[in-house]
Amino acid sequence: MIESKKISIINRLETGITFLNINNCLYSMRAPTKEQKAISDLVYRETFENSKYSDLMTREQVKHLLHRKGIWIPEDDTALEQYNKMLENVKIELYESLYNETKEKQARKQISALKKAINKKLVKKYSLDHITLEYHAENTRDEFLTAITITDSYKNPVYTYENWAKADNYILQRFLNLLQSDIISTEEYREIARTDPFRSKWSLLKSGVFDFEILTPDQVALCLYSRMYDNVYEHPEKPTEKVIADDDMLDGWFAKQRKEIEESKERKELEKVSGMSKNERAGELFVMANNQNDAGKIRRTNTIDSRIKMKQRENTLKSGSRIEEQHLPDVQQSLRAEAMKQMSERFGTKRKG
Repeated sequence: MIESKKISIINRLETGITFLNINNCLYSMRAPTKEQKAISDLVYRETFENSKYSDLMTREQVKHLLHRKGIWIPEDDTALEQYNKMLENVKIELYESLYNETKEKQARKQISALKKAINKKLVKKYSLDHITLEYHAENTRDEFLTAITITDSYKNPVYTYENWAKADNYILQRFLNLLQSDIISTEEYREIARTDPFRSKWSLLKSGVFDFEILTPDQVALCLYSRMYDNVYEHPEKPTEKVIADDDMLDGWFAKQRKEIEESKERKELEKVSGMSKNERAGELFVMANNQNDAGKIRRTNTIDSRIKMKQRENTLKSGSRIEEQHLPDVQQSLRAEAMKQMSERFGTKRKG
């Protein structure tokens, strides 16, 4: 991001004020108060009630319409969920390929393709949202809230609850156009949150950087991202600066950490259910799975070494012939290792004698 743009966004968020020169008159839009937010909720309810019998559809009705037309069906939700899981897994691969340039390039290509596929799906899913009753009420509420926070150079409100629907909306429209063109992207939020000058201020003041009775959605978003980076920097296994500065790679680090925690919890739960601790188990613990989902959960609790053993057994059993447990590949390896150990101890003892 260009430094001047970053500073401009920070100034706007820290002050909560947006200025606009309209016909040589200075107007400003400020962060809303709690009272103004409460009034905007009233406008939402009024708009919703007054539009109930219009041609607008509810979001639930639009959902059924998309289903009937075959535009968005339950299988599309499943596909979207799978895309998101795939994206998370590829981001983990990106993080793990930190020192492998070839794998890193491959992962970045996959990430780009998956992001496009997800965005395409989302556009399709919400293609008719603009004709819903909820959207109309939300849009009216947000426009009203913007209107009543606009003041002229003498701090006089340009719009009020009583006049905003009837007054000339030229000034309001100018501010709405500005807000639309100045939408802050996720990438910009993250860059601002992890770099100076905002990072230093946040480290000293935290959310006190924004001295308002109520925060705007933009300010809340920046606070959340700043706290996210606090957690990263305070983590005992903090990633390198290269990883922290790379959004996709850091997402991969987060996902890897979360999966490891989940697998650890599942292992502990399995031990608790079985009534045996890890140290008490001399051999293996077999747990019956009722379905594929449960089997997957149990499989995830296995260590890499256990998974290799399982794969070896699967390959052996695929042959279709009957085989005793002592002849399974991993059992054979274990027996050979034990025999070697006993021989070593026996001959070692003789040498000492």
